[in-house]
Amino acid sequence: MIGWSAAAVIAILGAFGIFVALRARGVASAESDALRNEMQSLLAAQSQATAAQISQLAQSLTAQLGQVSQQVQSGMASVGTIATKAQKAVSEQLQASTQMLTSASRNSCRLPPKCSPACTGR
Repeated sequence: MIGWSAAAVIAILGAFGIFVALRARGVASAESDALRNEMQSLLAAQSQATAAQISQLAQSLTAQLGQVSQQVQSGMASVGTIATKAQKAVSEQLQASTQMLTSASRNSCRLPPKCSPACTGR
């Protein structure tokens, strides 16, 4: 009978050991689930923060590109004004030079003794 009693005690201890192991596995599984949930929450929060930073960066970049575009347009308008003024100045100088050469040519034909060959056709 001692054999049966020993076998029964061993069976009870074995069942208890299995129960403890399964319980520990359940606790580990619950901890694993909690850890996974926490990591998912942290990942979601990090993703939202990153998306917000990217959005702010895009807005800042858009604003800066708008400013650059305005500056380029302003610069192009200034270049156009400068070019127009330069063309006008060159035109005025050419006109003044032409008038001076025409006047000098007419005055040289009025000189009495030595008339230039250009004036002989008069």
